[in-house]
Amino acid sequence: MRGRAAEARRYYVASQSQVNGVRSILSEEDFVLTLAEQHSVIYFFVDWSVYAVQSRRMLEQLELLCSPDLKGSFWIADVSYPESPAAFLGEWLKHQERSDLEIFNLVASGSGSVVWLNRGAVVDFAQSATHHDVQDLRKRTEKAFHYGAT
Repeated sequence: MRGRAAEARRYYVASQSQVNGVRSILSEEDFVLTLAEQHSVIYFFVDWSVYAVQSRRMLEQLELLCSPDLKGSFWIADVSYPESPAAFLGEWLKHQERSDLEIFNLVASGSGSVVWLNRGAVVDFAQSATHHDVQDLRKRTEKAFHYGAT
């Protein structure tokens, strides 16, 4: 049953996250694509948190506000459970931490975290999208996408 539930979850996340051009990280191959992008935003989703559900709606609004002005991609990573499609990102998150940036525990808390990447490097992080309004998230996206722009 566990395998079937995981497969159903993968299908649900994939079908839900295609809204407005937000793509799902369902495999390591998807994640490699994310890292290869010049600019990308990853939203970390968990299905057991009201904050995460609210943050997801905000990410979809953000993607609509940014398109097509900003060149970048928007991704959702379901990290709800150890068998979730993007649960493997936990190790990557741990490696991104610095003395001034704690990511893993904040993402694991399920508050709807967002990370902005420039060529695979973390340039900004929000513990929860709900701590900001959509216009603030757009400004942060603009700043992150122009960081190191060529």
